[in-house]
Amino acid sequence: VCGLGDIQDLLRVEIEVLILGKGKPGMMRADQELRRFLEQQGVRLIEQPTAEAVVTFNNLYRKKRVGAGFHLTC
Repeated sequence: VCGLGDIQDLLRVEIEVLILGKGKPGMMRADQELRRFLEQQGVRLIEQPTAEAVVTFNNLYRKKRVGAGFHLTC
Protein backbone atom coordinates (compact mmCIF):
# COMPACT_ATOMS: atom_id res chain seq x y z
CA VAL A 1 0.00 0.00 0.00
CA CYS A 2 1.27 3.46 -0.93
CA GLY A 3 0.32 6.22 1.46
CA LEU A 4 0.62 9.98 1.57
CA GLY A 5 3.83 9.76 3.59
CA ASP A 6 5.45 7.63 0.90
CA ILE A 7 5.21 10.32 -1.75
CA GLN A 8 5.55 13.57 0.22
CA ASP A 9 8.60 14.62 -1.80
CA LEU A 10 6.66 14.28 -5.06
CA LEU A 11 3.97 16.57 -3.72
CA ARG A 12 6.33 19.46 -2.94
CA VAL A 13 5.84 20.63 -6.51
CA GLU A 14 2.54 21.26 -8.26
CA ILE A 15 1.53 18.27 -10.37
CA GLU A 16 -1.55 17.52 -12.46
CA VAL A 17 -1.11 13.76 -12.66
CA LEU A 18 0.41 11.19 -10.31
CA ILE A 19 1.36 7.89 -11.89
CA LEU A 20 1.92 4.94 -9.57
CA GLY A 21 3.62 1.82 -10.87
CA LYS A 22 2.05 -1.05 -8.92
CA GLY A 23 4.81 -3.63 -9.43
CA LYS A 24 4.91 -6.27 -12.13
CA PRO A 25 1.74 -8.11 -11.01
CA GLY A 26 0.00 -4.86 -10.05
CA MET A 27 -0.45 -5.64 -6.36
CA MET A 28 0.50 -2.29 -4.79
CA ARG A 29 -2.24 0.32 -4.49
CA ALA A 30 -2.80 3.82 -3.16
CA ASP A 31 -4.51 3.96 0.22
CA GLN A 32 -7.73 5.89 0.81
CA GLU A 33 -6.01 8.83 2.53
CA LEU A 34 -3.78 9.36 -0.50
CA ARG A 35 -6.73 9.02 -2.88
CA ARG A 36 -8.75 11.62 -0.94
CA PHE A 37 -5.80 14.02 -0.75
CA LEU A 38 -5.14 13.82 -4.49
CA GLU A 39 -8.83 14.31 -5.27
CA GLN A 40 -8.94 17.40 -3.03
CA GLN A 41 -5.87 18.79 -4.79
CA GLY A 42 -7.31 18.10 -8.25
CA VAL A 43 -4.55 15.63 -9.09
CA ARG A 44 -5.45 12.74 -11.39
CA LEU A 45 -4.22 9.37 -10.08
CA ILE A 46 -3.18 6.70 -12.57
CA GLU A 47 -2.34 3.28 -11.12
CA GLN A 48 -0.91 0.64 -13.45
CA PRO A 49 1.50 -2.28 -13.39
CA THR A 50 4.97 -0.72 -13.45
CA ALA A 51 5.83 -1.51 -17.08
CA GLU A 52 2.62 0.19 -18.25
CA ALA A 53 3.12 3.09 -15.83
CA VAL A 54 6.56 3.81 -17.32
CA VAL A 55 5.03 3.99 -20.81
CA THR A 56 2.27 6.28 -19.54
CA PHE A 57 4.83 8.54 -17.85
CA ASN A 58 6.91 8.74 -21.02
CA ASN A 59 3.80 9.68 -23.01
CA LEU A 60 2.65 12.39 -20.57
CA TYR A 61 5.73 14.04 -19.09
CA ARG A 62 6.11 16.62 -21.86
CA LYS A 63 2.39 17.41 -21.96
CA LYS A 64 1.48 17.75 -18.27
CA ARG A 65 3.07 18.31 -14.88
CA VAL A 66 3.55 14.67 -13.90
CA GLY A 67 4.87 12.99 -10.78
CA ALA A 68 5.53 9.27 -10.63
CA GLY A 69 6.50 6.49 -8.26
CA PHE A 70 7.40 3.04 -9.57
CA HIS A 71 7.18 -0.04 -7.35
CA LEU A 72 9.82 -2.44 -8.65
CA THR A 73 9.18 -5.65 -6.69
CA CYS A 74 6.21 -7.79 -5.72
